[in-house]
Order: sequence, then C-alpha cells, then structure tokens
Amino acid sequence: MQLLVDRQRENTPAGLAEPSFTGDLLRSELVKTDKLVDAFIDLAVTCSRYEQYLVTVDVAAVERERGRWEKTIENGEGSGQEVDIARRNLAILGKRLDKVREIRRYLDVARGQLDLIENSFQLTRRPDRDDAVAAGAVGQLNDLLAGVESIEQSAADTERMLNSLGITA
Repeated sequence: MQLLVDRQRENTPAGLAEPSFTGDLLRSELVKTDKLVDAFIDLAVTCSRYEQYLVTVDVAAVERERGRWEKTIENGEGSGQEVDIARRNLAILGKRLDKVREIRRYLDVARGQLDLIENSFQLTRRPDRDDAVAAGAVGQLNDLLAGVESIEQSAADTERMLNSLGITA
C-alpha cells in the first residue's frame, strides 16, 4: 500500500514539475488517482474484515450440523414441532454456508482488483516511465474506477445480506 501512496505523491503537481506529455496527462487525472487510492484503502480494509470473519467460521462444523438436521428431517424423528425446527435450522445453516461462499468469491475479485490498481500505479512509476506507457496507465483509470465501483456495490450487497442474518463481518 505504501507503494501506491508513494506513486500518488510522485504524480502530484510538485512531483510532475518537468513539462512532459506524461505530466500533462497525469495532472488531468489526479482526481481519479485520489479516488483509486481511497478505493484501494477501502477494499483492503473490507478484505481484512472479511478474512477475519472467515477465520471465525468453522465450515466443517456447520456442515456436520447441517447433516444432523438433514438426518432428523429424513427420519422424521420426534414430533412435528421438532421436524419444523430442524427444517428452519437447516435453512439458516444453508444461508450461512452460502454467505461464506459469497464472501470467498468477493475476496477473490477484490484481491484481483487491488492487484490491478497497484500494477497500474506501477506503470506511472518514476523515473523510468515513458510517455507511451504512462498514457496507457492513465487510459486505464476509468476502467479501474468502474471495476472498483462494481466491487464496492458487491461489498454493500454482501453487508446487507450478512446483516439480515445477524452476522457481522
């Protein structure tokens, strides 16, 4: 992350004091780079929270419990009320496992986006960057921002679903 902040500083007007095609391009894109750095930080924090949450979930234990409730339902053990409770427990456990899978998918995409942002900032690295490479990097900023917005929406959707289950990540 420090590399990203260093690249952002290099691309500020003070860091781009020499006149060049690259400098002109990057000066016009500073707002976008600021948004990307902020988005990078937000994504990294969200990934960390989700990773910490996943550590607390014993998926094997949830699967075992789900199997126990499935057996109760299949065998029709106990009263109607017990079977009804087993069905409700089974539904909740299924939702919990779905959320774990969803969080894992989110993390895969978010980590890829974090790498993409960092690699794109590497293209604008001084002193060895050239105008053509930097111009390509600037051209990717809009795509990066669109990708970040999509991942942020996915995170918001995941948060809503977890909250509806009473799960905090």
